[in-house]
Order: sequence, then structure tokens, then C-alpha cells
Amino acid sequence: MYKILIALFFVSLSVQAHQADASTVLLVEQENGSWVLQISGALTAFQHEIKTLHPEQEYKTPEEFKQMVIDHVQNNLSFLFNDNINYKIKSAQVKLGHETKVVFEVSGIPENLKNVVVKNTIFKEIYKNQSTLLLFKNGFTKTRFVLNNENQHTLNLKVEEHSFISAPVEGKRDYSTLYVVGSVVFLLGVVNYLWMSYKEKMPSKVVKSHSLS
Repeated sequence: MYKILIALFFVSLSVQAHQADASTVLLVEQENGSWVLQISGALTAFQHEIKTLHPEQEYKTPEEFKQMVIDHVQNNLSFLFNDNINYKIKSAQVKLGHETKVVFEVSGIPENLKNVVVKNTIFKEIYKNQSTLLLFKNGFTKTRFVLNNENQHTLNLKVEEHSFISAPVEGKRDYSTLYVVGSVVFLLGVVNYLWMSYKEKMPSKVVKSHSLS
């Protein structure tokens, strides 16, 4: 347990977690097959979320704040394994600091992983926030992903040859091609309209001569 916590500590140092709009989520399988989930972010970011979402609920002690942070994380971070399996929380703790860490011991993650769906809206009230997701599974290639506004803070990961790769989220479509086609059609319509307007204003003889040519 100590080794994995030390590893998580050094990994988190490489991330700019002091920035309010940047956070890190680590899901790590330990040697005994159990899992640790750690969320790291700026203390000011957690405070902003709690104050914005619960303005009427004031915390009076650090312990009350920690519990609110735990509840907030659990309500805004979800993993779905193999389409229908949710993890279970065994224990939770919060380590307050400029970089605040929320650590969960979790169970119920299947050994034979086929796909993982991740959704993270922990810092949804912070403009242009993004989170780095690190997945460490025994025997797998260590992988890193980013959740941001572009992917709606949701990732659909599938397993291929002991690696996690990003796949389209079911139910969502890529509208980039449709947007380009629509833009071209719109521009052609504008050009045609301008040309027709120009022809209407031209003298009739000029129009006829142009048509005959």
C-alpha cells in the first residue's frame, strides 16, 4: 500500500494540479488485485465547487469540508466497466493542501476488462477545466487521456491487446464533416443568390448576349 501511495505522489507532482482548471484522476491496480482511485486538484477548485453548488450549506470544520468533498466527487465522477459494472467504495479519505487529494479504495472492478466509460464533472463550474486520466492496470500499457469540453468530459475506452484506447461514445456523433458540408452548401447558396441578383440588375441586352455566348 505504501509503495503505491508513494508512486501516486510522485506521479501527481508531474501534473500542474495547483491550477484551478487542471486536475488529475488516477485509477491504479495494486499487486494484490485491489484498486486505488485518487483525484488531485487545487484546494481553491474544490472550495469553489462546494461554495457554488451548496451556497446555503456552510462547513464549520475541516472534517465537514472533507465530507462534502467526498460526496461531491462521488456524485460527479463515474466509471462503468464492461457496460454495466460499477465499482464500490471501500474507504475514502481527503488530504487537504494546496494540491488536495481524494483517495478511495475500491472494489468490484472486473479482472477481465473489455471497456470502460468515464465521466468526470467534478470541476464543471470552473471555466475550461480539464482533467488528466491515468489508468494503471497490471500487465497493461500505462495510458493517459484528457477529459475536457471537446469530449464533454466523457471517455469511452476499449481494451485492445492489453492497452486502453479511446473509442466514440455511444449515442454521440461526430458533426465535423456535416458542419463542413453544410458550410459549403451555404456559401454556394449565397454565391448563387448574389449572381442572380446581379443578373436582374444587368441591362436586358447584356443578359441576352451573355446567354447566347
